[in-house]
Amino acid sequence: MYNNNNEGIAIWIKIIAGIIVQIHSIICLSSRVMLINLLNNIKIIKYLTKEIINIKIKLIKSCKKINSSIIGELASCKPN
Repeated sequence: MYNNNNEGIAIWIKIIAGIIVQIHSIICLSSRVMLINLLNNIKIIKYLTKEIINIKIKLIKSCKKINSSIIGELASCKPN
């Protein structure tokens, strides 16, 4: 097959090196995809958290308005 044993070993070393490079490329690519997905999820969570906080603020303000109007109505009521 090969002229000597060293040529066969050299070919296998090149094949193994190529396989290692391919595996490394796949791992790096999948890591980048996972990182991008993670960043997108963080962005979504941040947006949803901001919206939840805005809704809570609106609810608190509306409760304060309702409470102040109730207090105003009670103050205007005079017992007979």
